[in-house]
Amino acid sequence: MNQFLSIALKTHFESLKVGGKGENYWQCYQAFLKYCDIYGDCDLKDLFNNKLLRQDIVCACASYYNSSAKAHRKEAVNRFLSAIDLFYKNYIKKMGGIECSALEGGCRNNEMIEDIEKCLNTKLKQEIYCPIDDKIEIEIIKICNNLKKSDFYKFGQKILCNLLLKYGFKLNLLVNLKKADVNDIDGIITIRNKDSVINLSVDKSMVSDIRQYNMVHRYPNREYFFLNTKGKKITSSSALATIQEKLEEVNNINTTTLALKGVSKLIQKGLTLSEIKYLTGFETKKIEDVSRWLMNQEDVESVINNKLNLIDI
Repeated sequence: MNQFLSIALKTHFESLKVGGKGENYWQCYQAFLKYCDIYGDCDLKDLFNNKLLRQDIVCACASYYNSSAKAHRKEAVNRFLSAIDLFYKNYIKKMGGIECSALEGGCRNNEMIEDIEKCLNTKLKQEIYCPIDDKIEIEIIKICNNLKKSDFYKFGQKILCNLLLKYGFKLNLLVNLKKADVNDIDGIITIRNKDSVINLSVDKSMVSDIRQYNMVHRYPNREYFFLNTKGKKITSSSALATIQEKLEEVNNINTTTLALKGVSKLIQKGLTLSEIKYLTGFETKKIEDVSRWLMNQEDVESVINNKLNLIDI
């Protein structure tokens, strides 16, 4: 194992965790580190300036894809390439005196993905994201309403789940939500997206729950709004642990499909794609998937004609 690369990847990953990013990147970095064993224990400048080639990125990604139990679609390849781009840009380049032609300008692009597909000898499938259906939503709401309000961790899951179902937030926005960004008097939550900040007036039905959550919370001076039972910031995997445990036998239930149910409601309310991206943090692809899913749930021809007739009036 290259000790120089190992330390660099670990340091970089820890900095990502502090910033609430890259939680799913560690397996990518482990696969990259293992692949780089072919170059021995050379220092980072030698590795990135003189040794790493474009084909190495392709092979390292293919190795990650083949060795991972969860990496089975194009999203996994995109995740690996994004992780490497972030490491190169935010850590390696800042060392100075390094220029790796394989990584300059980023490696997440269609040409790279096509080469990875050739290496894997398979055409990667793009995952289609669909929201939970109404029946499952009713079941989830029932579970949320039965969670003990005296248990701040479980009660927090109810609030978090309701925010996902109502507004479609990408989970990391709520995981990283600061206590200072929640005004439980006026019912305003400040959502800090990557490219935007929006002060959202939440539904009145949620405000009383938010106030009570703050009253029962045993960590009044906390930095983050949602914490686990040990007083630490929740993670993506622990955010809705109790609710997911009660629904473990139901397929297609995760924080993304819950949030996309909220996205579907935003679409039905008439928000544009750009407005939904601005509010929720979801990328265009997932929003378009939800839009297509909605079209399959209704008589599209009648809906279009009705909307056009309303415009003419």
